[in-house]
Amino acid sequence: MTNREFGILLSFCLLFKLCGSGFSAEKAPMKSSTESSAQKSRPASSTKTTKLLKYRGKVSAMDSRRGTLSINGAAGEKQFVVQDAAKDVVERLAVGDSVRLTYSEKNGKLTASSIRRIKATKASVRQTTTKKSGLAPPAKTAR
Repeated sequence: MTNREFGILLSFCLLFKLCGSGFSAEKAPMKSSTESSAQKSRPASSTKTTKLLKYRGKVSAMDSRRGTLSINGAAGEKQFVVQDAAKDVVERLAVGDSVRLTYSEKNGKLTASSIRRIKATKASVRQTTTKKSGLAPPAKTAR
């Protein structure tokens, strides 16, 4: 292959490269006005996915008939509406139980989708008993 043939071949390759990128840069055709108005009428919340949040605390009040639950946790007391899937758990809970729940915020309401009872740890049981009795916790012995 001579330099002249190589130059012509290179010119054609460059021409196709530039033309191809020009075609791909064109805008997509406009949608019809009926499609765009249908998308505008959809609420914005239907396109967003709700973020699941977690909360821990003790049950301070509950109403299993209405499906509401009040949890007193580190961020204060919060009231939750319980979804159908978690309502059977509410019937087995008692005031004072430690729970961990997964919830989301819908229309300004906190909606619990999952509730789990947490077993109290030995350290938390020891702290509550020493607070009630007024005695200091037992000293740890060195081994």
